[in-house]
Amino acid sequence: DWIPPTRLFPNRHNLGTTTTTTTTTTTVLLGPTPIYNTDLVKRAVVMLLDREMRHALQEELPTSCRDALVLLKIWSLQRGFLGGHDSFTGMEDVACLVVYLLRTKHVTSRMAPLELLAAVWKFISETKWLSSGDDDDDDDNNKSNRVALVIPRPDETEIQTIAACRQAQLYATCTVQSPLSTTHEDAPTLLECFQQWTPGPILLNSNMTCNLWGNMSRSFCRHLQQAASKSLDCLHHHSSHVIWPFSYLFLQEARFYSAMHAVMRIPLNMFRAIPSSNDDDATEFDGISQKVVELLYEALGNRVTLIRILTTGNGPLEMPNPSG
Repeated sequence: DWIPPTRLFPNRHNLGTTTTTTTTTTTVLLGPTPIYNTDLVKRAVVMLLDREMRHALQEELPTSCRDALVLLKIWSLQRGFLGGHDSFTGMEDVACLVVYLLRTKHVTSRMAPLELLAAVWKFISETKWLSSGDDDDDDDNNKSNRVALVIPRPDETEIQTIAACRQAQLYATCTVQSPLSTTHEDAPTLLECFQQWTPGPILLNSNMTCNLWGNMSRSFCRHLQQAASKSLDCLHHHSSHVIWPFSYLFLQEARFYSAMHAVMRIPLNMFRAIPSSNDDDATEFDGISQKVVELLYEALGNRVTLIRILTTGNGPLEMPNPSG
């Protein structure tokens, strides 16, 4: 309650800088801070989000879905998708997608665990999470040409939940009565506002106040989609693989050094002088590392299929013994 609902809109700036002179103090409002806003609301309502998700997991997920979640956890751990600063922070991030798929009828409770796994991988790999190019200077039409998902309330469709959402109604009212920006035209709906200002994937809670996947980077999203596509191919065409599908999917380690063909070390200090529109929104490491990844994509083009940052989440599970 201590955070005004309007401050949670992704086009709001919650890091206003104050300039003090000898006579006056001026507050200078900068660009939107969608990443910071997501982190703010997650920290503010973390107990409420946990309670909501825990209730959904206990009341709605059948045994087959829970077994599939266990397999998804193993699959994610083997690929370094859990615990990174820009990846899944925990299994709750994976579970909320399963809840979305159940409530939108993409999967059913009668599915066997492997069938549900295949449906999850298919949805992840085929969904357009990112805008084409994924650059900060993409036009608004390009950014809106991607999905923004909203977890429906129980016994409601996604459209019904969006239509009845108070946060979405508040955004529409504020946009008409007091347009925020003169440099960027305000998106007509809250969902389009998230599409316009969120750099990574969008999976909103039922109240449309929190992007549950807001901390995930574009680099991680590409890696997740590639891994899901390969896993789905292995499950459906396992005769072309030299190993059994179960071993490839759940037993074989495929973290950073195993998944990448080349490793490049880049001193990040050389990029600190390059201006970026999201420096105020992300941490210094995130801002610089994301610029490096996008710059490498532009330079290498179709000569690479994936560029990923080594983080605490996707590194080796066991560090080598220096005395060995």
